[in-house]
Amino acid sequence: MITRRCAGALLAACALLGSPVAGTVTLLLDKDAAVDSTADGTATKPFRTLHQTVDYLIANVGGIITEDVVVEIAAGDYLITETVEMSRQTATQACPVTFRPRDGPRTVTFTGGIDVSASLQPLEDGAFKTALISADAKVNVQQVDLSTVGYPGLFDPVKYHGYGFSNQRAVNPTMVYSKGDRLNLARWPNAGDTAGTYLDSQMSPQSYPGQVSFTAVVDRGYQSEFPAVDKYAARDDTDFLIGGGTFQMGFQARTDSWTLSTLTTPMDVFLDGVVGRSWEWTYNQVHSVTGDEVQLLRGEQSGLMTGKHPHFHFENVPEELDEPGEWWLDRTNKKLYIWPKHADGDVTMAVLAGPMVWLKSQAAFIRFEGIIFENGRMEGIKMAPTSDIEIENCVVRNFGRDGVYTNGVRTLVKGCEIYNIGWTGVEVGFGAGAGAEIDESTWTVTASDIVPAENVIEGNTIYKFAWDVRSQEPGITLAGVGSRAVGNEIYDGSHFALKVMRGQDMVLENNYIHDLPTYFHEDGGCLYFGIGNFPHQRGNVIRGNLFKNIPTNGVYLDNFSSGVLVERNFFVNVANGNDHFGGIDINGGGHNDMRFNAFWKVARPIRYNQFAEKSLWTTTGYATSIKNHYDAFNKLSDVAATPYGQYCDFLDFLVRDRNDDDAFHYQTNHAHHNLAVSAAGYDFDAMYMNNYTDASKNIHGDNGVLEREPKKWVTFDNAAKAPSDLTGTAAAAWTEVRAGFFRGPGNFRNKLPDDALGLPELIADVLGIADPEEPAGLWMCKTTPTSTATSTETNTTATMSTNTSSGTPITMTSTVTNTTATMSTNTSSGTPITMTSTETNTTATMSTKTSSGMPSTTMATTPTVTSTETNTTATVPTQVTMSTKTTTGTPSSTMTATPTATSTETPTTATVPTQVTMSTRTTTGTPSTTMAATPTATSTETPTTATVPTTGTPSSTMTTTPTATSTETPTTATVPT
Repeated sequence: MITRRCAGALLAACALLGSPVAGTVTLLLDKDAAVDSTADGTATKPFRTLHQTVDYLIANVGGIITEDVVVEIAAGDYLITETVEMSRQTATQACPVTFRPRDGPRTVTFTGGIDVSASLQPLEDGAFKTALISADAKVNVQQVDLSTVGYPGLFDPVKYHGYGFSNQRAVNPTMVYSKGDRLNLARWPNAGDTAGTYLDSQMSPQSYPGQVSFTAVVDRGYQSEFPAVDKYAARDDTDFLIGGGTFQMGFQARTDSWTLSTLTTPMDVFLDGVVGRSWEWTYNQVHSVTGDEVQLLRGEQSGLMTGKHPHFHFENVPEELDEPGEWWLDRTNKKLYIWPKHADGDVTMAVLAGPMVWLKSQAAFIRFEGIIFENGRMEGIKMAPTSDIEIENCVVRNFGRDGVYTNGVRTLVKGCEIYNIGWTGVEVGFGAGAGAEIDESTWTVTASDIVPAENVIEGNTIYKFAWDVRSQEPGITLAGVGSRAVGNEIYDGSHFALKVMRGQDMVLENNYIHDLPTYFHEDGGCLYFGIGNFPHQRGNVIRGNLFKNIPTNGVYLDNFSSGVLVERNFFVNVANGNDHFGGIDINGGGHNDMRFNAFWKVARPIRYNQFAEKSLWTTTGYATSIKNHYDAFNKLSDVAATPYGQYCDFLDFLVRDRNDDDAFHYQTNHAHHNLAVSAAGYDFDAMYMNNYTDASKNIHGDNGVLEREPKKWVTFDNAAKAPSDLTGTAAAAWTEVRAGFFRGPGNFRNKLPDDALGLPELIADVLGIADPEEPAGLWMCKTTPTSTATSTETNTTATMSTNTSSGTPITMTSTVTNTTATMSTNTSSGTPITMTSTETNTTATMSTKTSSGMPSTTMATTPTVTSTETNTTATVPTQVTMSTKTTTGTPSSTMTATPTATSTETPTTATVPTQVTMSTRTTTGTPSTTMAATPTATSTETPTTATVPTTGTPSSTMTTTPTATSTETPTTATVPT
């Protein structure tokens, strides 16, 4: 959020940004204002354009303007044909700037398109009209003469692009819109066409309306398949640019009718689709069509491939302009041909060739609210680098690239409607936030502070995106460190809804994701993680999301992505597209914790995909990258002492044997307290699956569902039920959740968090568990930062109760304020430990559990204190007889922090006899120690010392446990045996 500061005497009048108060400068922007180079934004001299307004702000903020600024914009449409650039001079923390409509939300439109409706003319006779295949088209298509239109790049050619080959510097070609809808460039087959699609036997059973396929590969063409050739460098590789493959097809009768398109070589026709691996979407130019063979102009990442479910259509085909809402641009003769979608015409062409608004050069403290941004060939709003920018309740639509892009920090995008976007709806770039600096030339790491970007994408509705680049362009992308996507509704996209790439400490929470992907039915997932190359990127959380009507994976942790917490999510009708999808699908990764998730009508709720471990570990760069990162961090003297010490799963990764490939990339996943309700049933212990149960489709090795892989999975307390198995409170709870939640909550932004919080109780009812304890995350075990406090304390009471032991004595010294430390029912024998603490008004009780070995210590909080206290030291005897169960071993110790105290104490010593008979359970071993916080204390104390014969060291539970160094005056009491 924007942190504001008002000037001078106006400090008391500060209010939330967006509400004019005393001390706010209000400037007026009105498209109908007179042209005036001396305009100053007053009511008598308003600005006419957004450019003029921004120029004035840059010149005067911090000068004659020393207060908050609100730019009120009169209702209407404002044409923007050149990018509006804002920099750090546009606004400051002392003078934040808000742009908003004067006459209410969404009454102002900034548009990068020109309305050509008035220029529509009947179609002239000529070569184009003759070439049209459809007789109806020759009657209904109209034309616009654009020869006098002079916008830069408007007639630039259509450009090839695709997965791995999209040139970030290239400007997208123009697009055409009508009443806010994007119109289709003339194509064959038409979108939605299901008749005669020529899909060959290599196709999957998925439905691909409006798509065709080839029957054979004649020449695979040039391949830039990694790691042999950098797929991005291939854009400029001569062999690649002219090395397209050739395929055979069964629709020659149709291509023979393309009499106008085939006049040039290469043709100005483009293939839009998949011809290689299922995720390698391409927009490749057609070189030529000869008989029943089609040759492409440029190579592909993997070349042309059979058996990978190829599907595509052809675009920019003038002869195929044959239905309402299609268009074609004759770039040579500068004429637009269009079959209007609406009777009144309403045709707009995007002419803006850059981002509409570009915030750059450390621009900050700028807010847009209630504005419509539309019709541009590149981004709607671009921010790089920036801070403290807010975009709220806006509409962003009809842009060729991203709707909103930020590579800054503390960006808020909230309550916006974002649609008809060529690439990603909202993208947070890699530069947002900061983590470890890794020198890949020497593979050394500087594990400096982890600085979160604190970008928040919240409560937006994002749909109809990724139409220009279909592969891996989601509704929201998060990269960098410490950003959040919360409460968004995302649907109707080509591939992913949410994607995290090279990201850590990301939170994706309470989003409603449904009815996508609309294009990719053979690959990917709804919520996608691709962080496997960077094993230090941990701390990511997927929580409380609703996934509904998803034919592919719901949550897809791809290519060794690890350390992700997936909890309290709801999956409805997910992953039923074919056998190689799951509600949650893990492709080779580990240290992922899946808990308290509910699945309804999901054939494979949780699934381990062996493709990555079998096909990617040694054949691509994953093994090398992961091991290089491993080596870099292990060069540090103590990783646990760096900010990365907070990720317990990462520390576990760093102690693995890098030379044992099998053990190295097997990092255990945990699935527990999940509920699957399905008539077909499900076995949570059989989650190790291959891609197909049908051997004829299997391309990766062994078939079907395999036995649970013990190196990859730990499962417990999961429930798989048929609806009829649910009775009583469980049936009632499930009915309520399914009816109200899975139907699609109308007010999901408010309802999702509440229902997600109630999910553990629902699962507890089904499992028959009373008051289930929610694990803190088996791998998500960040420590609590150490707090500091200072206090003076006295009055310490140590009571050693029904627990007796014999052996080497131990010494306990404590300095605590108003703390109760309970030494519980555990009695032990073995080597003693020394515990030091600082306590005031503390009661230590040794209760009814007996054990042998090193005791555990549990502490709740640990502030830093300076105190005067009475300390107790006890020596415990050797032998105790306890219950009927015996355990031998040394328990683990977990501490959140370690306090330190210095004190002056007067001890009291008591001697306790050797043997005591206690309860019916005996344990031998060393219990664990858990501490919650770590205070530091300096104190003056009067301790009490008790000497007890022991065989071991009893456990103790303390609320606070500082370490004390003291000068004491002991008192000794001897207790008989």
